[in-house]
Amino acid sequence: MLQTTRTTMRPIIEDDWPFYLALTTNPAVMRFVGDIQTREDIRQRFESSLPAWSPEADHWLMLAIINTETDAIIGVTGGQARKLAGEFTVEVGFLIDPSASGYGYASESLFALRKWLFSHEAITGLTATVTEGNEASVRVLEKCGFYQTERVADNYQIAGQQYADLIFTCKS
Repeated sequence: MLQTTRTTMRPIIEDDWPFYLALTTNPAVMRFVGDIQTREDIRQRFESSLPAWSPEADHWLMLAIINTETDAIIGVTGGQARKLAGEFTVEVGFLIDPSASGYGYASESLFALRKWLFSHEAITGLTATVTEGNEASVRVLEKCGFYQTERVADNYQIAGQQYADLIFTCKS
């Protein structure tokens, strides 16, 4: 479990399914993430993140972000590790409920996640991919010490429109 001044982050549990389904089917949340998937695909992604996580795991670490004042889930954050030459890089991501957007929860939770991931000796770097135009996520990443290393033109399609991917990196 990770703590910040305003949040607690813990691995997702089965009881988080209704929140996760609502979050990942919300057009405002998914606008820069991707097309809304089928309920079955969303369920499969959710279930794949339920087992315990370690850098060696093949699945995403998914943590529920809980507002400690209200005890309500306000988002999810996490990552997936990839091993190269004996070192792990973790691709991180986050989704915040629109009712909690703009209050700094994404930055606060990502900073705590970053600190925790780097406490694992084998993890030497973090990456994040952002759809071009998602300025809020760019600001969060930059605030947390990430810097843009690449722009991949026309790499991703959402609702039939091509977007560039912006690749960000953070080193331990």
